[in-house]
Amino acid sequence: MSDRVERKLREVPVARYDYRHEAEFAAGFLEDAGIPYRLQLDDPALGMSVGVEATLWVREMDADRARDVLHLDEMKARPSAPAKNPVPHAPRLDEESALLLPVRERAVALLVAAGGWAGLVWAGLGVPTSAAGYVLHGLAAILALVGLSGRAPRPLARLLGILAGGAP
Repeated sequence: MSDRVERKLREVPVARYDYRHEAEFAAGFLEDAGIPYRLQLDDPALGMSVGVEATLWVREMDADRARDVLHLDEMKARPSAPAKNPVPHAPRLDEESALLLPVRERAVALLVAAGGWAGLVWAGLGVPTSAAGYVLHGLAAILALVGLSGRAPRPLARLLGILAGGAP
């Protein structure tokens, strides 16, 4: 193939989305417009999880038309280079790449920790005497630390975001 043809057929990323369902929705618009696309999911659960990042790829010669069809300047899609905080309610990354939780998620973590400890005391497990008691107290302590520090690993941050009323 000539270099010009190869350049036209090369795939380029058009948009990156925080959630799989957003990318699938956008892919439907590309399909309706007759633009071939490829949806790349960064999904370790083999298609079973919903809250994973997704990237839409199109041929280089269709990239401008795809951007027009998707109205990327109006949607909450991220450009191929990750933005600092593309969605206002989503956890943002600080300089050390630790997830900083919004106040809502921190409050949920503190409420769940307090409720967990209250439930343990009510159930008579105020002082852990079994392995289950130690595990439950440990989970409550972790949630309390997350709520107080505002930092959480990505899976726990997503879970707290869902519990706080965010999209999965």
